[in-house]
Amino acid sequence: MFNGKISCMILTLVFMVSFTFLPGLKAEAADPVHTVISGETVESIAKTYEISAEQLMKTNGLPDDKLFAGQKLTIIQTAYIPSIYQWSERGKKNCEICEIFHRV
Repeated sequence: MFNGKISCMILTLVFMVSFTFLPGLKAEAADPVHTVISGETVESIAKTYEISAEQLMKTNGLPDDKLFAGQKLTIIQTAYIPSIYQWSERGKKNCEICEIFHRV
């Protein structure tokens, strides 16, 4: 039992140190370009790409929600996960791993 606790502590320490030096989690993908067709709105395009209308407008420098057919819009889909959430999830995963090693 004592060896299991030491192994768990060492494993937790290794995970904590390795995750400290990893960059924030980002979904890497090429940013697509959307060509507006007649009848589309900022909201409908944002919904299609699962981003906010505000993000779409800010990314493309749109002063208002007026679009015209043929207009090219850059869609940035890089997801940013706040660090507080990352640490919470890492802590949960470390606990799961420790429980596995503790049973052994």
